[in-house]
Amino acid sequence: MARSTSKTQADHQQAIAYIRVSTAGQAEDGVSLDAQRSKIAAWCEVMGYELVQTFADEGISGQSIEKRAGLQAAIDAVCACGGVLVVYSLSRLARNTRETLELGERLAKAGADLVSLSEKIDTTSAAGKMVFRMLAVLAPYSLRAPSWQWWARGGCGIMVIRL
Repeated sequence: MARSTSKTQADHQQAIAYIRVSTAGQAEDGVSLDAQRSKIAAWCEVMGYELVQTFADEGISGQSIEKRAGLQAAIDAVCACGGVLVVYSLSRLARNTRETLELGERLAKAGADLVSLSEKIDTTSAAGKMVFRMLAVLAPYSLRAPSWQWWARGGCGIMVIRL
């Protein structure tokens, strides 16, 4: 009886990294470009992927994918090689549900996958694809999170969420 095989790590030996910071404060809080680059390189080494290239956008908001030349180049590169796009966090990739899901579809159509280290997303598996889609819906939350966190620390213990 023939057994179908799913994509395995061996199918994706090449990795393309994408890193981003939007503010100077992020560089001081442990998610600097160098910190992201180091974590991605370490993951690639442990998992047996060849880190082919790293693309970066510095000082650019994650609100729109179209305005980031580094991300566009990373997407083109990973789609061309059919490898894996590795990001430190989904928030570094996109903060818009529609764009996040469209990016996932574009990668899938090109035979490429996505790995997000912080959320442990790995779309090389069916479960990883499901988790990616679920978390993509939460992407806009992180765009407004700083204002929500400020209200939560307001002294009276009440968290005000503005939608």
